[in-house]
Amino acid sequence: MEKETRLKNLKEGKIGNLEQVSLIVDELKKEGKRIAYVEGVFDLCLLGHKELVDFAKEQGDVVVVGVASDEYAATKGPDRPVFTIDQRAELISAFGKVDFVITLENPPSKPGSQEADEYLNKITNRLRPDVIVASTTTDTNPEAKRIRAELCGAKFVPQNDERPTAYSSTKVIQKALELLS
Repeated sequence: MEKETRLKNLKEGKIGNLEQVSLIVDELKKEGKRIAYVEGVFDLCLLGHKELVDFAKEQGDVVVVGVASDEYAATKGPDRPVFTIDQRAELISAFGKVDFVITLENPPSKPGSQEADEYLNKITNRLRPDVIVASTTTDTNPEAKRIRAELCGAKFVPQNDERPTAYSSTKVIQKALELLS
């Protein structure tokens, strides 16, 4: 199937599942494009998220963002996620430097488990990015992403950012709840 047809099959021309986006990435890699991959919950749209995507774009020609499932987001705290996976994927896809968004649905129920690691390895092994980017400020386990990068032959590039804009959605929600109580 031609790349143009594959693009038409994506929601908003950018959002799809792992297999849909991977097929397009395969074609882009054949064209010599470098693929940068970043993932997260992205429950609230923060400046730090935009800066992470901008940093990823500096590392590759094409930025693919994995948006965590509602089930995974629920492990971040009570009443999470604030926004559904479809809402979060659409919002992150609106960032100008995001080329594609993968909705990471049906994950194992226990983040950090062997089953979860295998699930995430499956994603990066299928996608085969050239670079995996993670924020050392907000990512809960950048070391796991470094290992995944090594396993799939990608370079791990940490974003070491201590600016106030690097706050995570979890920290912002916690602060808001403190202020309201």
